[in-house]
Amino acid sequence: MAVDLQGRRTPVLQYMQEIKRHYEADWVVPMPDVKGEPEAAQFIPSLITDTVDALGMRAASISPTTHCPSLTMHQTSRDRATTRRKILHGTYHNNAWKVKRRRYYRHLAAYDTAGLFIEPDFSGNGVKMNVRDPLFTYPEPMAADQVRPPEYVAFITRQSGAYIRNTFPQTK
Repeated sequence: MAVDLQGRRTPVLQYMQEIKRHYEADWVVPMPDVKGEPEAAQFIPSLITDTVDALGMRAASISPTTHCPSLTMHQTSRDRATTRRKILHGTYHNNAWKVKRRRYYRHLAAYDTAGLFIEPDFSGNGVKMNVRDPLFTYPEPMAADQVRPPEYVAFITRQSGAYIRNTFPQTK
């Protein structure tokens, strides 16, 4: 059963598109034409960009605290907890999370939502952490008070025709 995800865009997502247009200075603010007044630059896009970037960079400047408690008081359990913590820090390091979380927090500051996609990395025997643009992320519709992960999420990605034909030979 096909679901029209783009057609179901809520007013919140439409407002997020408007914020993006302001952020990228694609928004035109009409200025009154007064004789003798010098040409003035439009400061609104710059103010929005500065605000979003400042909030995002400030939030990203603090590294998250990773705590892995031991299950019992035995030394073996404490050693395993330490190993789990080191694995998590190694995963953050291998995925350049310090850089990616800047974009993640900019999305959070601008749109009040952010998307993080974790997938297996079979070549490196680990995981890949990818920050996804919330404007091209379509989770299942849920009530605001539902606190659970969505059952399905769709992402819009851009691929060339050659990539699609090579990856999916059954397409023509």
